[in-house]
Amino acid sequence: MGPELYEFECPHCHERTVVDSQVLTELVSTGCVFCGATVSESDFEPANPTP
Repeated sequence: MGPELYEFECPHCHERTVVDSQVLTELVSTGCVFCGATVSESDFEPANPTP
């Protein structure tokens, strides 16, 4: 089984991407990779696993 994946949508610029837990932690620390805005863990949802 691979790493747990999360769907991220920036609440400011509305860009979307799928990240793993390590990147989630980094984005919460440093902000959105697209626009630099502050993000929180509530901006992430577990990604649907592919069958």
